[in-house]
Parts: sequence; C-alpha cells; structure tokens
Amino acid sequence: MVRLRGLAVGALFLAASAGAQSIPSSVQAAEAEGASHPRASAPMYTPTAFTSAFTGAVERKCAVQATADTSNGPLRSGEIVLRARLVGRWGLKANRDQKMYWQPLHNPFEFRDTLLIRAVRIDDPADSMRVSIPNWAYSPRSKKESGFPSQLRFPAAGNWLVIATAGSDWGCFVLPVETQ
Repeated sequence: MVRLRGLAVGALFLAASAGAQSIPSSVQAAEAEGASHPRASAPMYTPTAFTSAFTGAVERKCAVQATADTSNGPLRSGEIVLRARLVGRWGLKANRDQKMYWQPLHNPFEFRDTLLIRAVRIDDPADSMRVSIPNWAYSPRSKKESGFPSQLRFPAAGNWLVIATAGSDWGCFVLPVETQ
C-alpha cells in the first residue's frame, strides 16, 4: 500500500498529456538546459536510490537506456532516478500505459514540488508531450523515501528524449519506445 499525502491509495494516477511543447529536441540542447537549471544544496537525507547501484550518470547528462540487461534497474540522470521496465517484453510500447516511478533527490514530502515531464520523439520532434504530476507518494515505512508514481503513454514508437524536473532537481533520459 502506498500513502499519498496521508490518504491510502491502491492505484497510480494516470497523468494527462498535452500536445506539442517547447522542449529541447536534441541531447545537446537538453544537457545545455540542465547546465543552466537552478541548483539547490544537498538535502540533509540522501534517499537510498541515490546511494545504491544504478545505470546512468550523477551529472546532468541524458541517461541512455537501451539494453535488456539493465531494463529493470534504476536509471539515474542528475538529481532524478527513474524506476520502470524500459526494454524487453514488458518495456515501453507505443500507445500503452507504462508505470514509471520518478524519485527526485529532494524528497517531495519535505520539498513540496510538482514533477514536470517533457518528452519529444528525437526522430520526429512534432511528436511531444508535457505531463505534470502533482501527487507524490511514500512508503509507509519511511516518509524520507518518496517520489512520483505515474503512468505514461508514448503516442509513437521511436527514441524519446524525456526531461523530468521537480523544483531544482533535473534529469534527462533517452528511452526507446517499441511498437506494440
């Protein structure tokens, strides 16, 4: 069971997506945005997702996820850790809801922020989406380990550049989305 701002919930909330947005359409442009995104001092408590093994980068670089051997482990970019099945049989598929858990370095229980996800298909920048996730959740065992559960639906197959921000925390991911 997950607690959401004090209420028990058994399901994830489906986030609504919007049409085309002003989103960096290349890894280089996204990383330049990351370099200029505001930074905050480190929190007093570092979530275990940031001290455990992960694929990706501590720096504000776009993390690339494309192999089956790392499909179920956490993927990190900058101050965001993403947990989801990204490739393989249960990986990202076009027009199918995908459960994704986003954990920022600054715990949303203490730092009340909304997660903003912006995504663009690299091979066709006309395909894009913008999703705002205001509801965060935490484990009943520890309010220090909270994040943003979501369900995303990528409208087309291809490589997607996904930028996630929550306050001063920033992360960028290149995610392969396959056909159904």
